[in-house]
Amino acid sequence: MKKVERKYLFLFVIFVLGLTSITLARTLPAYDYWWHTKAGEYMVLNKAIPYTDVFSWYGIENSLYWHSHEWLTEVVLYLTDTIFGSTGAYIFCIMTSMLLMGGLVTLNGSHIKRNVRFAIVWFSLGILVFMPIITARPHMISFLLLMFTMKALMKYRDDENSKWVWSIPVISMLWANFHGGSSNLPYVLTFLIVITGMFNFKLGRLAGSKLSKKQLKTLIIVGVLSIGAIAINPHGLDMISYPYINMQDDFMLSIINEWRSPDLKNMNDIFIFIELFVILLPLLLGKDELDLTDLGFIGGLVYLTFKSIRFSVLLYIISTFIIFKYIPKSKDERDFKQFS
Repeated sequence: MKKVERKYLFLFVIFVLGLTSITLARTLPAYDYWWHTKAGEYMVLNKAIPYTDVFSWYGIENSLYWHSHEWLTEVVLYLTDTIFGSTGAYIFCIMTSMLLMGGLVTLNGSHIKRNVRFAIVWFSLGILVFMPIITARPHMISFLLLMFTMKALMKYRDDENSKWVWSIPVISMLWANFHGGSSNLPYVLTFLIVITGMFNFKLGRLAGSKLSKKQLKTLIIVGVLSIGAIAINPHGLDMISYPYINMQDDFMLSIINEWRSPDLKNMNDIFIFIELFVILLPLLLGKDELDLTDLGFIGGLVYLTFKSIRFSVLLYIISTFIIFKYIPKSKDERDFKQFS
């Protein structure tokens, strides 16, 4: 990257991080933050990870099984609270949010310069989409891990010599311990690229590009290793099936707010619909070829977002690695010269 472009990207990162920290400084320790902190306290003080409910008489008497799939984040939250006191939740939210937004900007630096004005709108919208969901909870770690997973996959799709792809099994192992409830995403996304990358075809604007034999073989190996890596956690092989079993819990889905469908009558959901509009408009009305893999990624997350608002952030993260290629180029190279 040229010196002038690096300088521009630096200024852009400062803008995003500043806007993120100001906007999210009001974040409160909501939902089950205190429960997670107490769970972390139990693990640290007892030097053990519980396998049964230890916080209710009913759970203790009946030895109710506890899938402590977020144990590592709970330990982090407890230690953060111990060190920083009541400000620990704010520090956790601001740090993870800035890492996420700053990472999305820097990891997509070469794409951002395609249309800087759109990038400013896109990342500002991202902060608004994140606001209702960003709290001191384990899913914040999942957002970061998804970001690195997408970078590894997109980089390998474009360059079969990239070594980033081999980080995905490691990410899967971390995911299974920080937030195991969504730890299936790395291998699901990996196999999605394999399936959509098996054929060359063109149907109208829709086009498929066949990956090389080396890419397909490597991605299959990485996907299988990622499944195995999920088992490296206190609950072993059970964690591989846990995300699917968890999503079939009708009681949980009915009472937890983040699992509800987006609602136009809810002010917090308006930005989700704006996000969907901004993503789908260039895909549907653009003139460039629509890559099958890109459509698979975005189409799957759009479907899930309509089912549950919690997927809107996942959709945003994944779309950040895709959407810029469908946005018309602007004359931003002139903008770079202003900083030289």
